[in-house]
Amino acid sequence: LGSGRMLLRVGALASCFLACGVGFYGLSYSAGQLSPSVYTNSALLAATDVVGYGAALLADAFGRRAVQSSGFSLAGGCLLLCGMLRAGGWQVLVCALVGRLCLDICFTTIYVSVVNSFPPGCRNGAMVACQFAARLGAVFAPYCGTLPTSVSCPFFGALCLVAAVLTHAVPESAEQGAAGASPAEEPC
Repeated sequence: LGSGRMLLRVGALASCFLACGVGFYGLSYSAGQLSPSVYTNSALLAATDVVGYGAALLADAFGRRAVQSSGFSLAGGCLLLCGMLRAGGWQVLVCALVGRLCLDICFTTIYVSVVNSFPPGCRNGAMVACQFAARLGAVFAPYCGTLPTSVSCPFFGALCLVAAVLTHAVPESAEQGAAGASPAEEPC
């Protein structure tokens, strides 16, 4: 992973993993802040996960990068909007659920990105860096859950918007490596 191109890809994907880790787990820990019923909120977040992981199949039809970037953008917008809405209202819950749905899609597509973007000899190192970033985000998620949604959700949203931009630093598929070479042929 010593080449500049590979480091850029690892950095971009690690940032995406960080955004997913903080946002996904942060929303779980914030379930008690979204509306008065923590149990209903937790059940709705779990049901949204089932739908979101199924919706990740859209990446096959529309392209991984487009779906991932759109997912991060929509999640970012919804989560930023949570910070502007009345705390505990149904609008906050709906925006958080849409944001979570989009994060589910993105969490799936970023794993595919690692496989498609690196030669086999570099994938292990890239996955370690990305998983480190995701776990680092998950470490801070419980703290974010103690914050009001007017603070935590915009933070999650800002990370998602950064990840939406960084998604474009990663090739769409194995066929779009550097100068026409597939990532499998590129040096680490």
